[in-house]
Amino acid sequence: MECLTHKREILVAYKSVSDFSFQEKIKEQKTIDDLLDNILDLKRILLEKSNKLDDIVKRMEAITWFNNIDEACKQLINDIISSANDLHTTLVEELQITRDIYSKGIAKEEINSFEASVGDLKEASEDLESVFFKLPQINEFKGITDELSKL
Repeated sequence: MECLTHKREILVAYKSVSDFSFQEKIKEQKTIDDLLDNILDLKRILLEKSNKLDDIVKRMEAITWFNNIDEACKQLINDIISSANDLHTTLVEELQITRDIYSKGIAKEEINSFEASVGDLKEASEDLESVFFKLPQINEFKGITDELSKL
């Protein structure tokens, strides 16, 4: 009789361990799958942001070649510069969040690309400001621009 009681206890312990082990394996695999999905999502999001920034930068760079800009256009360009600077600040904060991920070797290529695009945005903003607001104030620049416009 005592042997039956022990056997029952052993079976209950076995079932408990077996069930818990199986549940943990399923949870572990789901956790790993979720992590991998999140990494893929992060890579996709960073790529989308980089592509959008590259498009914005191209548009801003094209504006630097415009001539004979009136005051209304200068106001819009000033607004572009302000918005780009605000966006740059926001994106730099996002980049700070990715530092830990990057240090673990995750999404390095996408983070590097995103960081380069953020830097390009800053540079394009500075170029717009220089071309339309800083350089025109320099007499030598005005003279060179006048000479070039005659060509």
